[in-house]
Amino acid sequence: MCVGGVTIWVNKGRDIEELQKWRSAIEARSEQRFRSLEAEVRKIDNLAYRVASTEQSSTSTAVAIKDLQTLVSQQSGDLKVIKEILQRVEGGQR
Repeated sequence: MCVGGVTIWVNKGRDIEELQKWRSAIEARSEQRFRSLEAEVRKIDNLAYRVASTEQSSTSTAVAIKDLQTLVSQQSGDLKVIKEILQRVEGGQR
């Protein structure tokens, strides 16, 4: 009975050590996965920043183009008026 008790105690100790090794290996793998996930999250944050800055740039470019179109339209109207004035001046000189 003593030999059986010692055998069980030794096996129990060995099993506990194996379980602790297995647990530490699992924890190490989990830690490695978390680190890789953190790196991916940083990439996503960087991507979100880039998308936001690109959207702002696109918006400001669209506003600038609209302003330019308005100015060109106004200049076109001004050129028509100048052309009419010049035609009247030429007609008056003849």
